[in-house]
Amino acid sequence: MEVKIAARDNAGIIELKGDLDFQSYKELETAFNASFGQGRSPIILDISEVPHVDSVGLGAITRLWKAANQQGVDLVLACPRKNVRSMIKLVNLDGRIRLADTVEDGL
Repeated sequence: MEVKIAARDNAGIIELKGDLDFQSYKELETAFNASFGQGRSPIILDISEVPHVDSVGLGAITRLWKAANQQGVDLVLACPRKNVRSMIKLVNLDGRIRLADTVEDGL
């Protein structure tokens, strides 16, 4: 997985490219901790280039949401592909984590 961290206004933007699964979830957590440590809000996960998320990836997103929520930081999933959005809805994460069609919508 490729991970890029950027900032726009006061938001942290984490761009992910590749599958979010058992082999890559730690890269997401490392990037999140870097943005989270800078006090940015919201933190937007741009998952437009993530073709697949497995249960470990969903678990990582859930843990990140909990950590952000406890500190009053908004976590947004931006640009999920149709199949990824279906997985997010299947486990009811869309009721807790805000989904945005674009990064700009997440801001």
